[in-house]
Amino acid sequence: AYEALNNIGQRQPEMIIILNDNGRSYAPTVGGIAENLGQLRLSPKYERAKGAAGQTLRQLPVVGESAYGAAKRMKDSLKQLVSPISIFETLGLKYGGPIDGHDIKALEKAMRDASAFHGPVVIHVVTDKGHGYAPAVGDEIDKFHGVSSFNPSNGAFSSKPAAWTDVFGDALLEAAEADDRIVAITAAMASSTGLLPFAARFPERFFDVGIAEQHAVTFAAGLAMQGLRPIVCIYSTFLQRAFDQVACDVALHKLPVTFVLDRAGITGDDGASHHGMLDLAYLRVIPGMIVSAPSSPDELRRLFATALAHDGPFAIRYPRGTAPDAGSAPLRRLEIGRMSVVRQGGDVALLAVGKMVGVAVEAAQQLEREGLSCTVVDARFIKPIDPAIGPLAARHRAVLTIEDGTTIGGFGDAVLEVLAESGLSVPVRRLAAQVRARRGGRRSGGARPTAQQPAHRAHRVASSPPSNNGRDRGVRMTSPPGTTFVTGASTGFGAAIARRFAADGRRVVVSARRTGLLAGLVKEFAPSVLALELDVRDREAVAQAVSTLPAGFADIDILVNNAGLAKGLEPAQRADLDDWEQMIDTNCKGLVYCTRAILPGMVALGRGHVINIGSVAGSYPYPGGNAYGATKAFVHQFSLNLRSDVHGSGVRITCIEPGLSGGTEFSLVRFEGDQRRASAVYAGVEALSPDDIAEAVHWATALPAHVNVNTIELMPVAQSFAPFQVSRETG
Repeated sequence: AYEALNNIGQRQPEMIIILNDNGRSYAPTVGGIAENLGQLRLSPKYERAKGAAGQTLRQLPVVGESAYGAAKRMKDSLKQLVSPISIFETLGLKYGGPIDGHDIKALEKAMRDASAFHGPVVIHVVTDKGHGYAPAVGDEIDKFHGVSSFNPSNGAFSSKPAAWTDVFGDALLEAAEADDRIVAITAAMASSTGLLPFAARFPERFFDVGIAEQHAVTFAAGLAMQGLRPIVCIYSTFLQRAFDQVACDVALHKLPVTFVLDRAGITGDDGASHHGMLDLAYLRVIPGMIVSAPSSPDELRRLFATALAHDGPFAIRYPRGTAPDAGSAPLRRLEIGRMSVVRQGGDVALLAVGKMVGVAVEAAQQLEREGLSCTVVDARFIKPIDPAIGPLAARHRAVLTIEDGTTIGGFGDAVLEVLAESGLSVPVRRLAAQVRARRGGRRSGGARPTAQQPAHRAHRVASSPPSNNGRDRGVRMTSPPGTTFVTGASTGFGAAIARRFAADGRRVVVSARRTGLLAGLVKEFAPSVLALELDVRDREAVAQAVSTLPAGFADIDILVNNAGLAKGLEPAQRADLDDWEQMIDTNCKGLVYCTRAILPGMVALGRGHVINIGSVAGSYPYPGGNAYGATKAFVHQFSLNLRSDVHGSGVRITCIEPGLSGGTEFSLVRFEGDQRRASAVYAGVEALSPDDIAEAVHWATALPAHVNVNTIELMPVAQSFAPFQVSRETG
């Protein structure tokens, strides 16, 4: 508008401009221009002086143009003495006012007078927002600017559950309490973007720059350069005004500015200008920008924590309206670019983002009743896209992307780019808004996002010819934050490993033949630990157990193959073949069955870690070690071969080979329950403990994702290598 006024002042057209000044936008106006108008509104001197001067002039005889010119110069000089110069006059526009906007006769007279002047005239009309309705006048926040249902007799609003905006506001307050670098910026929309509680709690860290989104972004860039962590809270549609500043002032300098975009997607009664459907497309093209969309309030909290920990621009977009719940997840950051698989299937992959994840889940449930099995993916991030989407898509007959953005440049296009770069040919359909002007957009009734349209599209795309890529479909997919699956977890190493991961807050599946011994773990860490009765030697039982895990435990990204045993210590010529067979079945076959059931999902998703528990007995022979040592040598070599097989997949393989270890049932089992013989093995020795092994396992998995530890061999200090045996002739 300022640019237009400047141009009008230069061109001097015949024009009347009416300024409706109620001292507010959405909130009270701020800034230098607002102060100038305020001075004009509040200064009565000019009107009184002008009236007195007019009376004097009327008493003078008519002396032609000279008297008129003198009078005009006298009037202008008087005006400069007693009244501030309006910003309009500095631009070359005639200024008239202020006029009471609720006085119809005064308004009509002002417009008639203005029409008599040559050139552009600004009529400054002062109004009272909410005038005539006491509850609106008394509303200091936004004067009933945008309201939901209320009682007209008293202005009381109906109680309503927490909105997405409230969820963000709570998360912002919590984060700001812990980090005094956090500042919040709004463009005249503190109440609408959930910043009022923050402004009340941290007034010195809150900045309302007025309806000036471009300045808001550049201002945030400056604060970020000074070491602060600015949070820019703007409606999705209004950030479009500041595209250049986002690209050049923030992204170009890789500044840690978080953009929180309220009202993303279809905004309903807010009107066509408020639809936030373009953000995914225009933010995706900005170099270095992270673009995310939470599917739930908990995900919003986690993504906000992720943004605060990121050293670069980060955008979070969420919809208008009521949130499913208030959100209670800790402010714990996620791995940027990692999707989450929320439902397993084998026919069609429904890849959704933001609030459309819930719609996708409903559609999958409907399709399941119709015989179509669907995987549902919460992409979380629109940029970067998880590269594991490619392998996941390849294992389904077809893919349907679902978003509340646009078909051009949005999430669906991002998925197509990943598939193209991977050289995959999978039928894909995109469900999104067509790029055309929308006049309305009510979210109620038929326009509300429902499962019917995704379900219909999924049926159509599933009928497309499947991709001929030679891969099996129906593989169980995995996703972060993930689950640790531990075999042989009833005692010893397995129990300690399970406890170590559960203590970290991860979900853990503990399996054993004797589930009674698992009760303590379940009780200690419920509901994060799931006990599973499983004999790893039973191939079909292993496959069935893995494929039917509850949804909360199906996302296995760490497998610890710990189940194993030693039987007997007799030399080979006297060994019991049943003992040998049991060791081979458990130590080799059991490990293979579990690996084969879980590894494909890790490969498909592009991450995971298989930990195989071996033994130094696989490398260093000893008398009576025969079959047991051979099985552990198999574990060692199998682990190395797995590394070759999964090279480039993002899956890590580690073999951990302990030496003499106490605190387990290992020797008791080996000696058929003979406690005396078992105890003698550890007499006078500080052996490795189960906790030692658990820490080694945890350490290997906690290393950065690009680091793979191939083998860890560990012994107690008291143990070393034996010399070679030499048989000497005597006599």
